[in-house]
Amino acid sequence: MTKIEDKLKISVIVVTYNRADMLKDALLSLTAQTRLPDEVLVVDNNSSDNTREVVDNFNHGLKIKYVLERTQGT
Repeated sequence: MTKIEDKLKISVIVVTYNRADMLKDALLSLTAQTRLPDEVLVVDNNSSDNTREVVDNFNHGLKIKYVLERTQGT
């Protein structure tokens, strides 16, 4: 018999702006969970640091999708 937990999908959304230095730690904390998320969505609000490179170079078993969001403040 399949447990309900096996059927559930876990998605994590990380919203960031110029926090590449903290992003790697945030992603590493996800790998330390009892169950890995099925997907991780990193939404970058047009950072000017190396946020994209942190995501591209993160090789710890997470399925990460990077989205560059170019929003304008008011």
